[in-house]
Amino acid sequence: MPRRYALTAILFGLALTAFSQAGQAAGPGSFDGRWIANVPPVLYCSPSRLTLDVRGGAIVGNVVNSEGVFAVGGEIDAAGRGTIRIGRVAGVVRFAGRRFVADYPNLRCGLRHAIGFRAG
Repeated sequence: MPRRYALTAILFGLALTAFSQAGQAAGPGSFDGRWIANVPPVLYCSPSRLTLDVRGGAIVGNVVNSEGVFAVGGEIDAAGRGTIRIGRVAGVVRFAGRRFVADYPNLRCGLRHAIGFRAG
C-alpha cells in the first residue's frame, strides 16, 4: 500500500473515532436542509463544491469539480454525526449549528477536508 494511502486510512480511522465520541443529541430533523462547502484544492485535485441535502437523517447530494459530478449518499444521527459515501469511498461528517465538517478520502489525492454551512 503506498504511503499516502496508508496515511489516509490512519487519518480516516482517527476521524471516525473522534466523531463517534463527540456531540450531544439535537433531535430528529434538526439538520434538515441544504448544506454547501467549497472544498479547497490540494496537490493533484482541483477545488470542489460539496452540496448535501439532509432529510430525516438521510443525506443525498453531489461533489462537482473539474473532473465531473459525483453522487453523494449517507446518513446522520440525531447528534449530527454521520457518514457520507462518494463512489467507492466513505467519509465522516459532523453537523453542528449552521456549520458542518466533512473528511473523506480521494483515491487520487488523499484526504479531503471540507467546512461548509447551511444554505439559506
